[in-house]
Amino acid sequence: MSRSNYSFSEALKEAQRRGFAESNPTLDINGMDSAHKLAILVFLTLGKFIKLDDIYVEGISHISHADIEYAKHLNLTIKLLAIAKRTHDELEVRVHPTLIPNQHPLASIHGVNNAVFLDTDPLGEVLISGQGAGQMSAAMALSAT
Repeated sequence: MSRSNYSFSEALKEAQRRGFAESNPTLDINGMDSAHKLAILVFLTLGKFIKLDDIYVEGISHISHADIEYAKHLNLTIKLLAIAKRTHDELEVRVHPTLIPNQHPLASIHGVNNAVFLDTDPLGEVLISGQGAGQMSAAMALSAT
């Protein structure tokens, strides 16, 4: 939406036409696909099983061009983030659109790319990114299993 000045429905139709969005993109739009991935990542990294009902989830369908322009004016960008944050014995898990500074490493992730950003101790910040949508990434995921 921000790069092509498309409306939400135009951007979705273009993504579907290019094979980056499913014919039924409900799970992507409402944030549930991210919630599923978050639950898997939390289990793999922290060894904790999380029920989907325990994850706060908010989608992206309500994001408007006015929201995007307001964020740009503040030197921010809007990203749908799946966040897991551990503080002592507490674990916070949530998925929602988030304002992040344009200088943040996640602000540079666009299009079909997905990323995992880790703030670790003692390693520090780590960003892993790559193509996360489309025929080739689906084919690679199937061949890796």
